[in-house]
Amino acid sequence: MALFQQVLVILDGVRLNDPNTGHFNSYIPIATEEIERIEVLKGASSAIYGSDAVGGVINIITKTFASRTRQDGGELRLQATGGHIQPMGHQCRGLVSKNKTAIAGGIVTNNTDGQLQRGTRGYFNNTTGSLSVSQQLNDAWQLVFAIIL
Repeated sequence: MALFQQVLVILDGVRLNDPNTGHFNSYIPIATEEIERIEVLKGASSAIYGSDAVGGVINIITKTFASRTRQDGGELRLQATGGHIQPMGHQCRGLVSKNKTAIAGGIVTNNTDGQLQRGTRGYFNNTTGSLSVSQQLNDAWQLVFAIIL
């Protein structure tokens, strides 16, 4: 029997690990601009988070979930990346806040023709969109709805 250390990856309380194997596929489905902070819990955490957290927990918290107080206004951020084996990446993130309500969304695309390996190319085309709405009810309670496509 082979044993290995598994780390649970959580995005705003939602598990990103595969439910069948417990493994994480290294693709976070949101724009990096949407991340407020990343918390790392080292060591065995299976008593709290379950059997897929034997090696620890990585908790990714987005700006929509983290913010308690906001100034009215908005922001838009764009990013493009590239490399030598033709990878192309694009990110777009927007946030609008008014009073105690915030709406945020983003689109991430990662594409490449891939490097030639054993007669085939290791290409991928990943596109993900996200939308979240946050309403601060009072100092202790916040209602948040998020969807990742």
